[in-house]
Amino acid sequence: MAEGSWFTSGFFLNFGIVAGALASALFAREFKLRIPQTPIRYVQSIVGGVIMGYGAGLGLGCTLGAFFSAVPSLALNGWVYAVGLAVGAYLGVQWIKRFP
Repeated sequence: MAEGSWFTSGFFLNFGIVAGALASALFAREFKLRIPQTPIRYVQSIVGGVIMGYGAGLGLGCTLGAFFSAVPSLALNGWVYAVGLAVGAYLGVQWIKRFP
């Protein structure tokens, strides 16, 4: 691969994940394009994506590593992450239930 090429191992890993997910959905006949019926879903998706991006920047790393590396070593940051994840998931589900 040439210097500065975007054909890196990360590119092929991400491409393979997306292609594999697409192939799996097609073979299972589960693939369907879903378009939100209400405009609020677009707002919720954009706000959720921005919050996730901001959180990823604050976390300085992979969210899987923040949990699966820290909790087994009994590091406090892993447990704080786990509690925050659970609370955030609960609040997110309640928000979506309230505003369908």
